[in-house]
Amino acid sequence: MGLLHAYAPIDLDPCADEHSRTCATNIFTEHDNSLERSWAADVVFVNPPGKRGLPKLFYDKAEAEVFSGTAGTVLFLCYSLEQLQQFQPNWPVCIFDRRIKFEDRNGNPAKHPTHANALILMGHEADLPRFQQVFAPHGRIYLPAGDDNGM
Repeated sequence: MGLLHAYAPIDLDPCADEHSRTCATNIFTEHDNSLERSWAADVVFVNPPGKRGLPKLFYDKAEAEVFSGTAGTVLFLCYSLEQLQQFQPNWPVCIFDRRIKFEDRNGNPAKHPTHANALILMGHEADLPRFQQVFAPHGRIYLPAGDDNGM
């Protein structure tokens, strides 16, 4: 996802796999059991595995890491708008105006999602201008109505 390079540096990708093309300095794979590990990093990118139930577990973990102060900012990729309905995030969200084009580890086109994508910004209010600058040209940014999320 070339857009992440514009948001770099990304310090941690806790959902990488052998096919991931990530710009993160550190990665966890399925073998690292990232749900049981600390996500101590300034900026974390989460593209959770799509297996039933896992996206919600990763969403809850991401929020816990932000609320505890372990992770400064989390960029959480939703692979469908149905996930937004499930999560009901009280964070800024970018709903992309088209499906994201993913690349494999070698920079070649990879399998594209069959649903629209959204990116949730979890973190501090100071991160919002950067989020808007990088992602607003590629979709619409929705801001939360309440302020009980740490922003």
